[in-house]
Amino acid sequence: MIVKKRLTVILALVVLAMAPALADPMSDVKAAFAKLAAAKTYKISATPPSGPAVKGEVVNPGDSHMTIGPMEIIIIGNTTYTKMGGSWAKQTASGISNGESPMALATPGPDAVVRDLGAKTVGGVSLHAYSMQKTASAPVATVYIDGNGLPVRIESAAARGNMVMQLSDFNAPITIVAPI
Repeated sequence: MIVKKRLTVILALVVLAMAPALADPMSDVKAAFAKLAAAKTYKISATPPSGPAVKGEVVNPGDSHMTIGPMEIIIIGNTTYTKMGGSWAKQTASGISNGESPMALATPGPDAVVRDLGAKTVGGVSLHAYSMQKTASAPVATVYIDGNGLPVRIESAAARGNMVMQLSDFNAPITIVAPI
């Protein structure tokens, strides 16, 4: 009987020693956004509470092509192209390098509060959910991370309604070219 209890305790200790240490929620979410920033490309679609839907493609570190209702915006380096009503306009910000992913703004900062919400199923896919509040006055967002460690869905609640952002097609062949 004593030998059986000792073996049970030893086995439990071995299993615990072999199990990976759980990271804290802040580290998990930061790691997911770091992995997103390291992705060569990805697609974004967002449904805001009011206004037109957003669709876009990103080529890291900071080139993007976004469609917001009838408007298109292409950013390549420090040059921005906008099209509203059929014609393109080009603007160059001299001395400013874009060089940052549009999702960099979503990365939690030092004042953020992140909580682990556990496993959730969204659209038939098992994801890990985290609540994140960047500052005390910011709305709470739910970040869903897939099995590859990438953020694939962000839901944000605000006074005027909910916004849902989907991220997909990581590292797919995407090329963004200047329209003029």
